[in-house]
Amino acid sequence: MKILLASMRMDIGGAETHILELAKELKERGHQVQVVSEGGIFVEELLKHGIVHSIAPLSSKRPKDIIASYRILKALITKEKFDIVHSHARIPNFIIHILKKQLRFGFVSTLHFAFTKNSFVEKFTVWGDKCLVVSEDLKRHLLHNSRMKLKDITTTVNGINEKRFADLTADPALLKELGLREQSKKIICVCRLEKGNCDSAYLLVEKAEEINRKLRDTQIIIVGDGDALEELKAKADQVNQKIGTETIIFTGKRNDVNRIIALADVFVGISRAALEAMAAGKIVVLTGSYGHLGILTEHQFEAMKLANFTCRGLEAPTANKIARSVCDAYRMEPTKKEKTVSSLKQAVLSEYSVAKMAEDALSVYRNLLYEIKPSDIVLSGYYGFRNSGDDAILKMIIRDIRTSHPNMGITILSNRPSDTKRIYKVNAINRWNFFAIWKALKESRLFISGGGSVIQDATSTKSLLYYLTLIKLAKRCGNKVMLYGNGIGPVNKKANQKRTKNVLNQVDVITLREEASQDILNELGVIHPKTTVTCDPVIGLQDVDIEPAENLLYRYKLYGKPYILVSLREWKTVPIFDAELLEGLKEIKQKHDCELLFIPMQYPNDVAISQKYAKLTNSICITKRLSADVCIGLAKSAKMAIGMRLHLLIYAFAANIPAIGLAYDPKVESVMKYFGQDTYLGLLEFTKLSFTTKADRILTNREEIRSDLSIRLHELQEKNKTNIEYVFKLLEE
Repeated sequence: MKILLASMRMDIGGAETHILELAKELKERGHQVQVVSEGGIFVEELLKHGIVHSIAPLSSKRPKDIIASYRILKALITKEKFDIVHSHARIPNFIIHILKKQLRFGFVSTLHFAFTKNSFVEKFTVWGDKCLVVSEDLKRHLLHNSRMKLKDITTTVNGINEKRFADLTADPALLKELGLREQSKKIICVCRLEKGNCDSAYLLVEKAEEINRKLRDTQIIIVGDGDALEELKAKADQVNQKIGTETIIFTGKRNDVNRIIALADVFVGISRAALEAMAAGKIVVLTGSYGHLGILTEHQFEAMKLANFTCRGLEAPTANKIARSVCDAYRMEPTKKEKTVSSLKQAVLSEYSVAKMAEDALSVYRNLLYEIKPSDIVLSGYYGFRNSGDDAILKMIIRDIRTSHPNMGITILSNRPSDTKRIYKVNAINRWNFFAIWKALKESRLFISGGGSVIQDATSTKSLLYYLTLIKLAKRCGNKVMLYGNGIGPVNKKANQKRTKNVLNQVDVITLREEASQDILNELGVIHPKTTVTCDPVIGLQDVDIEPAENLLYRYKLYGKPYILVSLREWKTVPIFDAELLEGLKEIKQKHDCELLFIPMQYPNDVAISQKYAKLTNSICITKRLSADVCIGLAKSAKMAIGMRLHLLIYAFAANIPAIGLAYDPKVESVMKYFGQDTYLGLLEFTKLSFTTKADRILTNREEIRSDLSIRLHELQEKNKTNIEYVFKLLEE
């Protein structure tokens, strides 16, 4: 991605250090990163790491400077065509918000501290399309004081560069440079020295004489710059003269804070600087303008995380509190002190890494780009209907595309666009909004009719016409068109056969999930597209996390016990089928001493019939919606599967488990044959005897069947790669 990070300035400060480390990590990961700000001490380090920095007066509220910044940013974004512009302060936010209406990019902002409520300023306070916050209390603050929605706010961390802080040693040259005595007790305070925001520095100066008297030979080193520096220096000079030694030392702004922290016996401060001191293995007195905690212990770490170690909400600091805490820190029992600093160091390095900070930002960037970026691919299917099989198809197609091209723009036509966006991290539009579909197709290059059996009129002519219309619209908008791992048919009506032939002969590539679909295309006279029999995309869904499935098995007391996985659906009445199926299930359960586990593959449609049969067979039914991963996890532990729903059978085969297919539709029989299995039964000729005979054969020869299945499974996984190869060939064309 091309990313622009915008800050008021790049001087010493927690937000600025955050931006510096984020920019370096993003650059390290191969992204093109630039920074724009008023400038500052960190610019040199940015340039050293090959990160371009542009100057703009972004810290100024003067109208002429805001106009100048607007012109600079507009020229920069227009020239570089950034995918993401990530702002870290209110003035850049305001300018970038205006530019966002004119130029196409993803706008992200980060909130680093609680902003002051001001009715006038509030009118000009804006935020990005997505917002990152560095603590949970800031998330609540933003929700309460802005129009941001919870789904658009992500909590991140102030990432600490382990290389800079984890293995520090005191540098004798630095002692000499700063005028420090080797044997003195060194108290380090790092903060921005701005009036009203540096209480810890003022209070340390106030109590420096008392601290020195109690501890003997102390030196307080205050690191930072700001409009309070000269006043603090004047107060410090008086204290130093009174004590008779250089007790209080100011370093000004430094870009080697890590080297200074390495000298510390005790650190005084908050937020990022406190985290850096913890990472360096220093005892920390957590105190600042927002509040006072005192000596931070490992037991308080989790609570302090909620406010990013700023002490927001705690009692105000006082000179006596700070002096007492500093003295107590020196008097800590050595074993207790070692345990505290070791625990805090480990916690910071594991939870506050630069890598995690970058991952959080990249996740937000990608999710935003999926929403706003013109999509290369528009994907259609029976999506957003909470059908496990179709959801699994969608998951696998997206996964296979993104494995090769992580930032590929994909738009899904969905019955529930908000669910699809949230679950799959893609753009999604309502499948019935033809204006939005037309607009998406005008911007895309490839239209995929993805998986399932949508080219058929067994459901209805209306359904078939919908999918054929989408294909025609895609061609009219100049898209390549691919049918991806489809099942075809049946197409029964003459008029529908003619329509299907005419439309599918305009398609560029068709891949099919089984050979019977190829026969139907031949009968229809579809001869122009490149056509290949591959397999159902779901066959590639194997490396799943089985823990959620195991948790369900524990819950229903099935873990480690033999069971058969069953999926049924409502279908047109076949008088003999219901009674024969029920008796057959009872016999299989009793004869093979296996529990029956009924699951709904389409939620909530399949819940009622699953509950009915579970009750009649005295078995177990899961009534909640299950993901494809959980279904495959359940299949992996089952003795076999019995399914009307096609994708339960495919899940079973993907888990290398034998199955009986209840062929309410020709597609069930076709897929069973394609897998080399003859264990299927049509509903019209279904009998209890034929059903139980097949179950007996499977459970008696289970391991032999699994061995044959594994060979076929490997062949199909290789064929599945052909699906995605065609996608990228079409995009290249």
